[in-house]
Amino acid sequence: MITDTKGIARTSIRHEQSETIVWQQAKSFPFIQVYSFDSSKKGNTRKGLAIEPFSCAGFAFNVDGLGKLELKPGQKFKGAWGITIKSQKSKL
Repeated sequence: MITDTKGIARTSIRHEQSETIVWQQAKSFPFIQVYSFDSSKKGNTRKGLAIEPFSCAGFAFNVDGLGKLELKPGQKFKGAWGITIKSQKSKL
């Protein structure tokens, strides 16, 4: 994941005829997982999209060294993420 000078990474998803979604996450979430729902009907396009920040790889419980955090009682984890929707007319 590539971050800016403030430690924020950005991922953009653009629909060619409407808006752009800009996903932002702090370096405390070095992984991102994207899920999609495609219609099973022929000719239909993507029906949904989910973006989720991860502090570790999706299979980190099974493999050491992939970012899994183990918090002891009383320990805290802090992270930040956000989403911005921009119309086709605005500039990124």
